[in-house]
Amino acid sequence: MTNSLPAVKYQEIDQSTVPPVLLAGAHGLILQTLFGPADKPYKITTVDSYKAMFGGPDSIKHPYFAQVRRALARGVTLFVQRLLMTGATAASYAFATEKITITAKDLGSWANNALGFNFTQGDGATTPFSLSIIYAANADVQETFTTAVNGTLDDLITLVNANSQRVTITTQAGYVAPATTVATLYLAGGTDGAFADTPTKDAAVNTLFANFNDLTKLDSISVAGSHSKAHMENITAYVEGRGDLMAIFEVDPTLDPATATTFLQSLTKTSSYVAIYYGSNLSSWSVEEQKEVTNGILLDVLGVWSYNDSAFEVGGRAKAPAGGQRGLIPNVRTFAYNMLSPARKVAADNMVALGCNVVGNHPTFGPVVWGAKTRNMKNSALDNINVRRMLIDLEQQLTPIYQKGLFEPMSPKSWRAAYANVVPILTELEKAEAIYPGWAYVGDQNASKIEDALYNKPLDLANGIYKVKISMVPVGYIEQLDFTILVNNVTTLFNAA
Repeated sequence: MTNSLPAVKYQEIDQSTVPPVLLAGAHGLILQTLFGPADKPYKITTVDSYKAMFGGPDSIKHPYFAQVRRALARGVTLFVQRLLMTGATAASYAFATEKITITAKDLGSWANNALGFNFTQGDGATTPFSLSIIYAANADVQETFTTAVNGTLDDLITLVNANSQRVTITTQAGYVAPATTVATLYLAGGTDGAFADTPTKDAAVNTLFANFNDLTKLDSISVAGSHSKAHMENITAYVEGRGDLMAIFEVDPTLDPATATTFLQSLTKTSSYVAIYYGSNLSSWSVEEQKEVTNGILLDVLGVWSYNDSAFEVGGRAKAPAGGQRGLIPNVRTFAYNMLSPARKVAADNMVALGCNVVGNHPTFGPVVWGAKTRNMKNSALDNINVRRMLIDLEQQLTPIYQKGLFEPMSPKSWRAAYANVVPILTELEKAEAIYPGWAYVGDQNASKIEDALYNKPLDLANGIYKVKISMVPVGYIEQLDFTILVNNVTTLFNAA
């Protein structure tokens, strides 16, 4: 199989060229952080870049830092979207005696960052009044406002309130100019701390999904700390609507196995685009804090996926990201409830039957992901993560082949050209042991003229509609998957059943 990334855009050079090998994917992550921008997802590849933009460890305000560190250490590429609660009150710095207050605006593009300011008192003659807004973390100047040399404090207030994107200045009766001041305040553009599964938070998460719409190189999307059924349904609807990535969902790691199973039994939404994991609170060593920290396993799963994609042979994405070789989780100490101990086998089996993959400390392999199920729940090949990812990859590789002739007249020549480009891709899947030999391609590729078409109907062809069916059996499974492709003069549609 071509080691491909869902929805990577590339060009087909000519009809005899197979689309290039694609790299392991990136993962979209929505989470609360200590500070940082919240206007869009930001690409993060190193711990240092993450800390500079979103802050370091804080067990209350930044509970997912240890997970992020472990994921980045395994080579995961993250597109981080900071999540803020709505309706929060912005932080202020008050000159109590001078009766002047500088208040941070609640702007998602920089909320909760450590904001500093330099205020210079003018004299109305030779020294102007000025105010500079800076990020305290790196002293990066965001805004500077300066009056004329003979300007007044009122001039500065008017200038700031009319133009600043960061702060406002308010006064009380009898206000006077404060002395020159350098200060730091923390903006409260969102509530830092525990993730609350509330309708308000659900609405905030739904809004943030749209920020990922233009990112076509994502392998998955997740919300750290999201443990509610409502969130799962929102995530599922988003990834199914896109069809080019999966959602990874974590059962609340603070739940005991019995309660976690009850939660899984309450779920009604199913989808082959969703993978759910349960790993009761694990402990790991925090380098920054020099102590044990306890947290969930969501980002460890992302690490397993990325490691599986890049550390093994071409076609690794068509293999299950789990088990004693591909599913190992490094730098983890213990689990509150070890789902891989013999005593918990029945509980683990019950979870797997409910479409949930367990994470625990295997007696032979150590900390490991044990299971690669989707939430398809239909006893088919699409119940498995690696099969769904293989089909996502296949769709992204086939799309440019069929779209190349999207607006061209339908003809057997174009059908044969498409077939010639698809065969090498399917052959690679076979070599990678992703599908068994004997796959079939039906698209009237042997027709010499339109009238000879057997699979495509004359009326469809007359209306600019061309269909292809690729039948295959994924390795390890019995039932056949039919991958159908419909090309019209607007788009290309895919369906697997």
